[in-house]
Amino acid sequence: MKQNKHTPEPLVLEKGYFLEKHYDNYEMMEESAKNWTFHCTYQLKPNALSGYHSILQLDSMQLSHGKRPGGMMHNVHAALDTVSVSVIVACRDKACFHRTKLEVRDIMF
Repeated sequence: MKQNKHTPEPLVLEKGYFLEKHYDNYEMMEESAKNWTFHCTYQLKPNALSGYHSILQLDSMQLSHGKRPGGMMHNVHAALDTVSVSVIVACRDKACFHRTKLEVRDIMF
């Protein structure tokens, strides 16, 4: 079986764009993430795919903050030609990025 390789779109920035969104299903999460593509494999209970994210776009960068109390297993594809930095502020129970178990204060590039 041949796997399809996902090619993300280039980053689209709108200076001053601000979004604050609560979601409780896949469609709501995906509709406001125009620079990202989510392929959700599993939705873990309780609170599957529930959460919050806020986004602020500047001239040359996008800052975002998210909280995900619900569990999910998914692939996230960052926008083309971008560098992503993630800081783990809180981590309950189990969280992994590929084969790495995440801990509070971890920084991922």
